[in-house]
Amino acid sequence: MSTIINRRTVRGWELRQGVEQFAHQTANHLGLSGSSIRWKPIPTAAINGKGTMILAAVKDDAVISRATLVRYVGFVLHELLHRKYSRFDVNGGDHYLARLHNAVEDAWIERRAIAEGLTGNIKGVLTELLQQIVDESIAQVNDWSDPGVYPFALAVYARGYGVQVPLAQGLEPIFAEATRRIDACKHSIDTLRVAECV
Repeated sequence: MSTIINRRTVRGWELRQGVEQFAHQTANHLGLSGSSIRWKPIPTAAINGKGTMILAAVKDDAVISRATLVRYVGFVLHELLHRKYSRFDVNGGDHYLARLHNAVEDAWIERRAIAEGLTGNIKGVLTELLQQIVDESIAQVNDWSDPGVYPFALAVYARGYGVQVPLAQGLEPIFAEATRRIDACKHSIDTLRVAECV
């Protein structure tokens, strides 16, 4: 992976090969066995409790920028952190609460990994990934006061990386309290309780 991350562009097949190698090595470093990657037409990334990660497919001959490569590295790190820390059987029931819970859980797993110093430049990679996602969202979201975007805004705010999105009036004190409570979380049941408070 280090041989391609410093290049300006790589081909799609190189990205897949490098990302799979990085995922395998990182999973081993984190003490996670049995991880695998499936490439499918999805917009982001996902992982299940058994370690099957799904990443957005790329064509062999696609020209991939360094920013996209960093994005995939960030997705792999983030999804492996879910596998390391998250309990996949904990959920709040309704769809909106599940989205709020995922926002809190995302911030918790990343902040925990950074605090524990799990990998070298984890904060830099995750911050760059978040900035890319926020830049895209700023161009796409028309109404930041729509409750449908609150889970995304919470996920950005609670990470505490200095990356910002517009917040609807009255959200900042609620998000600040949730962010404070995340530090005391020990597992996914605790993060669900924070989401319920939000």
